Amino acid sequence: MVVKAARRSAAMAWLMFLTLGCGGEYLIVSAPPEAGSRTQAIVEHCKNLRPLELYVYLKELGDRNDLASLTAVSRANFPGNSMAVEQIVRILETDKVVGYCRSLEVDSPHWQQAVLVLDYHPKQAVIGYIREMATSPIPIVRYYCYRVCMRAGWDDLVNYAELDLNNTSYVGFVPNQSDDEVTICQVAQKYLRSLEGRTTSQTTERNSLP
Repeated sequence: MVVKAARRSAAMAWLMFLTLGCGGEYLIVSAPPEAGSRTQAIVEHCKNLRPLELYVYLKELGDRNDLASLTAVSRANFPGNSMAVEQIVRILETDKVVGYCRSLEVDSPHWQQAVLVLDYHPKQAVIGYIREMATSPIPIVRYYCYRVCMRAGWDDLVNYAELDLNNTSYVGFVPNQSDDEVTICQVAQKYLRSLEGRTTSQTTERNSLP
């Protein structure tokens, strides 16, 4: 329940400051011809929704495993379309998730949304990619790696965080950014503090989430 609430909180942060999602042009599935008009109608419907309405509607599409429509929304050009990526990552088969992330432009709104919810999947399937991205010279890329591991309770980035403890580089723009996450050293410190006192059972419970 705690993890699900944290995911909802992270998603709501994106609702506060929507950016134009112009990345993520990756076709996961090819809709049959007869489905084309339906998916286009869904895209047009999404364009007319307010942020909260859009998030709820996309969640409903995810609950129905409507990957074709979610993909079409993510490829459309309108503010907030990157919110569809959360649902894509949520319902995508685990063995395809990392490939999907690699198809996105690193640090684009789509990529940020995808990495932020990688803990929808078992740690062993995604942590290698997260560790790889944690070596990026771009502070905001490392920020999203720390954030997903912070929420999931994964301690796999401790060595990376320790290297960032004296790095005062600014993270950059993040929706609803808190005052203690302005520089990458602050984020690294926050990540390390989040692991203090965490029990093995807590970590195992989070890592076993679907």
